[in-house]
Amino acid sequence: LADGVERGRASEPHRHHHRLDLRHHDRDGRLRHHRRDGWPADRVGRQDHPGADLVPAVPCRRGQRGDFVDHHADDDLGADAAGRRPQGTLMASERTDARPRSFYALAAVFALFVLFLYGPMITIFVLSFQGPEGGLTFPMRGMSLHWFAKLWQGMGVVDIAAAFRRSIALGAVVMAFTVVLSLGAGLAFRKKFAGSALLFYTSVASLIMPSIVVSLGIGLQFRLIDSAVQTLLKSWGMVGLLEGYGTAMGLYTSALGAHLTWTLPFGLLIMLAVFNRFNLAYEEAASDLGATPWQSFRHVVLPLIAPSLVGVGMFGFTLSWDEIARTSQAVGDVNTLPLELQGLTSTVTTPAIYALGTVTTVVSFAVMGCTVALMKLLRARGGRRAG
Repeated sequence: LADGVERGRASEPHRHHHRLDLRHHDRDGRLRHHRRDGWPADRVGRQDHPGADLVPAVPCRRGQRGDFVDHHADDDLGADAAGRRPQGTLMASERTDARPRSFYALAAVFALFVLFLYGPMITIFVLSFQGPEGGLTFPMRGMSLHWFAKLWQGMGVVDIAAAFRRSIALGAVVMAFTVVLSLGAGLAFRKKFAGSALLFYTSVASLIMPSIVVSLGIGLQFRLIDSAVQTLLKSWGMVGLLEGYGTAMGLYTSALGAHLTWTLPFGLLIMLAVFNRFNLAYEEAASDLGATPWQSFRHVVLPLIAPSLVGVGMFGFTLSWDEIARTSQAVGDVNTLPLELQGLTSTVTTPAIYALGTVTTVVSFAVMGCTVALMKLLRARGGRRAG
């Protein structure tokens, strides 16, 4: 017992050799490691610290990542005869490569998921560059842009270029409507009003409805509108207008509405999340400085939410760009590019259809790339203004 007491007293000066002081921290939020032996203090976890990855902030248990191994003498850290160390001491550690078997099982599942997701796209991309004698499957018979040229020359009665332009135009209009309406709805839902819950659930209900049912319903609605208009023109004796009237269904009427039932709920959910995290202190400060509500929105709110609006626009365009089910029964007598592509899958037996799939994929990735670049630009401008 006396020997134990003497060892405890001998180790007392070393007990606080590496004690973590939780009361002090740097401006970046990291805790300071205050040494009490005269050496300069350093920050725990700082990347440029040579031993940052070897000094955990809290003691690790054996078997976890960062299992500690003692690199100091027992008397330096005040260990007792049983190897126990004072509570709160920081000890050096070394990383081990041992991983549980579940890690490799999950890694294999993730690899299969990535292969299943991107494998078909990569296969179509490669086969679209088949030579003139190439077929729909491997092996490759040369590399060329022959099928891309055939694609733009036309594929029988299908006008691919016209369908491409229609899809681009419809996607742009859907994107604009989605951004404006989602922004307005997000601003409206910042305050409680009568029927807000009912309106919200009604807005997002189309996400859980089958797309083909939505398309059939919109198509039926516009056919009823056509019948009503024709009946009115006939009863009013407007024979000329009746003969020239075709249908109210079209690219920018029924098809636009069908696409908005798919894009608006996503835009609304994004804007609700954005405004839920928005700090009202910015608007209050602008109001205290004499800004009107419009000036506060124009110069304070809009620059802060601009990157999110760009994301909403990307969602609107990409969801409209490849939509088939909601367009099929509501587009009228013209087709968008996805509908033409769906029709060609049963008639075209050349790699030209792969070239068309590659073009549509490249357009989608180009839109996403432009969106990311624009978001970074807006954030950089906001940072310069704040500086």
